[in-house]
Amino acid sequence: ILGIAAWGASVDFEEARVSLLRSEINRIRSHGVRTVIRLQELMNTEGAAENLADPTVQGFLKEQWVRSIPTDPSRLYAGIVDENGRIVAHYHNELVGTSVGDDWSQAEVPEAGDDVVATTDRRITGDDQRALDISIPITPGTREIGTYHSGFRLAWFEEELAKKRQATTLR
Repeated sequence: ILGIAAWGASVDFEEARVSLLRSEINRIRSHGVRTVIRLQELMNTEGAAENLADPTVQGFLKEQWVRSIPTDPSRLYAGIVDENGRIVAHYHNELVGTSVGDDWSQAEVPEAGDDVVATTDRRITGDDQRALDISIPITPGTREIGTYHSGFRLAWFEEELAKKRQATTLR
């Protein structure tokens, strides 16, 4: 009986982990997609198409990030990387103008989606915290001109998961 209970608890733990991960990643992805859609609309209506450095674009992004990132404990950063791998906008201003290179991501996270990778690279995160990076292509015209990145804080996720596991363990 104890063996079956332990097995059931381990299955519950894994299901809770995957369920919480997918739910939170989808929430952040949805926010990112809405931001990219509004960004593309702005670029097309303001004549800034294909210019991610345009002041109107930069102002829009900063306004979005100042409102959303500090109030969401699961979010670590947001930024835009152009087709050359250069950061053209970022929540952490000091990263703007730097290059991320090809080796910033560490591993794919298949249970979170095709557009999610794990990273601790401060070239994209802005610090040494572990994050899952969700990326969304930016295509205001007919070609992709950059990628919107949003960082999901893994420390926050582990805290939330521990709370859920505690309830399961008590049961």
